[in-house]
Amino acid sequence: MNRTYKATEQYTIYINYIVKPDYTKLLGTQGIYFVNPKGENKNEPVQIWTQGEPESNSGWLPTIDKPNQKQLKK
Repeated sequence: MNRTYKATEQYTIYINYIVKPDYTKLLGTQGIYFVNPKGENKNEPVQIWTQGEPESNSGWLPTIDKPNQKQLKK
C-alpha cells in the first residue's frame, strides 16, 4: 500500500497463501482437508474443508491454537 485509505473507500486485497497439508498431517495439526483437488477422480467432488476445532487451526491459518491463552492488552 502506497497511501492511506479512507474508511468509506472500497479496495481489493489479494492474499498469496500456501498451505502444506501433508506436512501439517505429520505434525498432527492438519485442520484443512482437500478432496480431489485437481479433479482427477470424476467420482469425487473437488472440495476443501476445515475442521480446526480449538487446536488444529494453526496447521492452515496463522493463529494461536490455545483456547485458554489470552491476548495481552497494550
